[in-house]
Amino acid sequence: MQPHNPNWIQQANLLIEDLKSMLAENIERAEHVGSTAVPGLSAKPKLHIDIELADAAVLQDLRAELCGTGYADLGFLHHSGEVQMTRPAGERFRFQQESGETRLMAHRICLAPTGFHTMAQRRAFRDMLLQSNDLARTYGTLKARLAEEAGDPPDWNHYNGGKTSFFESVIASG
Repeated sequence: MQPHNPNWIQQANLLIEDLKSMLAENIERAEHVGSTAVPGLSAKPKLHIDIELADAAVLQDLRAELCGTGYADLGFLHHSGEVQMTRPAGERFRFQQESGETRLMAHRICLAPTGFHTMAQRRAFRDMLLQSNDLARTYGTLKARLAEEAGDPPDWNHYNGGKTSFFESVIASG
């Protein structure tokens, strides 16, 4: 866990720009979600971008294309219908000269058809954290406690399980 870095939001914007440039008409929506999208919230320094696809039929082709640019395909890791892929920090794959930034931080992208329920929930959760300093503070405190309890090396199942319970309760109270 690291204190929030304002560069994370800039990095997410560059990544979304690159993905839109590469995947063009296949992207219906691309959004930066997760703790790195919330100013003031500590996080693991890894971006999370949700990508809603205009046509689910292109998913397999996009997976192959993304693997060709350095992504690891984790498949349908948590939800059937949503593919997760990760890429370590490295060179931008669609460098735009005017931005000057040539590198991107480590990140996860999730690909799913437009309207996929977990993506809508993650956007709603992010928006609630952005709108409520109290909620963001409570979540930050929980994450710090879970990270400490997870130990070294971290027990990510414990850490993620605690976050998921909080997420689900916040979404349910909506």
